[in-house]
Amino acid sequence: MKQTQKNKILIITNHSYMLWRFRRELIAELMKENEVVLSMPFVGHEADFQNMGLHCIKTDVDRRGINPITDMKLIRTYKNRISMKCLLGKVEFVLNSNFSGIKVITFGRGIGVVPY
Repeated sequence: MKQTQKNKILIITNHSYMLWRFRRELIAELMKENEVVLSMPFVGHEADFQNMGLHCIKTDVDRRGINPITDMKLIRTYKNRISMKCLLGKVEFVLNSNFSGIKVITFGRGIGVVPY
């Protein structure tokens, strides 16, 4: 019997604690039919995500920074992560980002919600 390959979804967030509190159920649903990878700073609940069976990549993010050079380095880091096929395989979807050539689903909380 031929096994179908799961889509790979990369979730990018700037706070692992908030992702755990508000998106854990969504991630659990996505994991049923997809392979999910998280890219985030480790500020809480990363062990819980790993216990769910998720691959977690530590990403340093200055959440309150205003330095455009630091922000550009972070964007380059994200682009490199998306193109790291040896580590991630082919990423089909990215949650919370906007890089060309990849389907993007953006969600947020509060006033900053951007429609998909």
